[in-house]
Amino acid sequence: MKIRLFIGKSFHKYTMRLKERIQRKLADLGIYNPAAGARGLKILLYHGVVPRFDRSFRSRFIGVDDFRRHLLNYSKNYHVISLEDAFENRLKPGRMNLVITFDDGYRNNYLYAAPLLDEFRMPASFFVTGMNRFNPPVLWADMLDLYERFNNDSLEIDGVIFRKDARGNYVSTDDGSNLNKKIKTEGGLEFKEKFYRACLAGNVPFLTNSEWEDYYRIMSDDEIAELSRNELFTVGSHGCFHNNLGNIPLEEAVAEVKQSAEYLGRLCGKPIRSIAFPDGSYSRNLPRALHEVGFTMQLACGFQFDEDGAQSWLRARHEISWFESSMGIFNHELVKS
Repeated sequence: MKIRLFIGKSFHKYTMRLKERIQRKLADLGIYNPAAGARGLKILLYHGVVPRFDRSFRSRFIGVDDFRRHLLNYSKNYHVISLEDAFENRLKPGRMNLVITFDDGYRNNYLYAAPLLDEFRMPASFFVTGMNRFNPPVLWADMLDLYERFNNDSLEIDGVIFRKDARGNYVSTDDGSNLNKKIKTEGGLEFKEKFYRACLAGNVPFLTNSEWEDYYRIMSDDEIAELSRNELFTVGSHGCFHNNLGNIPLEEAVAEVKQSAEYLGRLCGKPIRSIAFPDGSYSRNLPRALHEVGFTMQLACGFQFDEDGAQSWLRARHEISWFESSMGIFNHELVKS
């Protein structure tokens, strides 16, 4: 009996894999449209859209031409709605509904993504940090990426020396710990400030090289305000300093999000009720605590805890990054995920 059951399960898995391979190939050839029978809701996560795309530097970005292809695809095969409509369950029946979101507040969102969204008349939500009040106004992950790309110098932070390993990543000479992971684990601002001081004490010519600013420059206060005035767009919190909120005390995390919302609210002239958790990081109690202070729309990258899917104010997202396959395969991957 057990052998028969095992064979039955194995055969079912084989047929499902075969079916998916066939569907994928037919979608690639344009014979099968995965979106045609798709229903429900997907919230999409983008980061950056740039005219001169370099996948070796920022694979989670896409090129301007690719973004236009995406929007044209969405206009033909899906129904794009606002974030508020998604949380209020105002979905178009019989279609796959999409929400377009952007994290990190890069200026390339303002320069290249927003005009295309406006052209296609598609709503989108942009989640922005408070880094404009920081010196320099560069997200810590971008500062580290740039330093790793353009520098071979060591970094000294709190008396610990970090040097590049064989993969080009900065690691501690004490215990081999990865600097990127350490900054995330520390969570808060104190260690980040030490990291910034160490970088600025070294060689940082990339901060004055306009060739790369599309990859790291963030929106100015005026650009954030202008974006929010477009009826298609909303602005939400992405924390103040892109801290990993799940790695800092609950009260501190709530205070940071409220501080970010106050800053953005002054710029946009309207209350901020949405947040996308930086790096997808949040503690078990943070979503409920934020909901209690008015954050009715909260976005994760993926759910961290078993009960998250039952919370009406918290939704997961599908990340969109550079993708070299056909749009048919793109739709296949989008629908099945």
